[in-house]
Amino acid sequence: MTMPIRHPIDGEGVTVDYLNGLLQHSGQAPSIADVTIEESRTYGDQMVSTAARVLFSVRYHDGMAQGWPRHLMLKIARTDDDVMAPFYANEVAFYTQLRPSLDMEAPRSFGGHYDNETRHFALLMENLTTRGAHFPTVLETVSIDRLQRLLETLALLHARYWNASLLRQELAWLGNALEGDVAHLLNDAAAPISSMKSTRSHSRLNSSARSAGQAANYRQAPRRCTATRCHLINVLCMATLIWATPTSCPMANAVCLIGS
Repeated sequence: MTMPIRHPIDGEGVTVDYLNGLLQHSGQAPSIADVTIEESRTYGDQMVSTAARVLFSVRYHDGMAQGWPRHLMLKIARTDDDVMAPFYANEVAFYTQLRPSLDMEAPRSFGGHYDNETRHFALLMENLTTRGAHFPTVLETVSIDRLQRLLETLALLHARYWNASLLRQELAWLGNALEGDVAHLLNDAAAPISSMKSTRSHSRLNSSARSAGQAANYRQAPRRCTATRCHLINVLCMATLIWATPTSCPMANAVCLIGS
């Protein structure tokens, strides 16, 4: 089925008509009567992300709520460019095809769609802040305990499909560390940018280390990882967004799997 509407890239496009169209496309029954935008943030708005997020509350038509939450989140493309399109396509497929069958902590999804023409997407999800979820930033220290629980959560995801024949058949769209659209983005398209940033970072660090009398320690630090290690680290980190709630293990929002 073709979506009759285009996905927005900011909160202004999240209207009643748009949301009802997305729900209808996803085969969901509720009908929204009113929507109130609470927050709209994208890359650069005190946030570093591959996507934009719109938090909002809704009022359903009488008798249409059927236990659905009033507070929701719409995940959409962060800009008008299509650089992150492979992430978007895989994430929609994950939530619409794989998430329902996985027994693991991950956000509830209420519908999603990826537009092959515009290479934009939309995922309608629960607003995790209503469960007290905390999204750590790069400025925060993450405890060893939280990392251990995160790995346990990821293990549930990977263990089910590890080396499964499905990954080379109907789930081939997932790709792996070296093959597929996500791998191409990480290993080929993003590699030159990462290399330039790494060179600049090493230059600044080297200068700082000398001024602090720590040049010897810096010279002993590894300059780069091997190609294989970089591939695995990039796919694992870039494919999984993490957060934690006060009463549960960290949750994983995976957009691809490493199964072979």
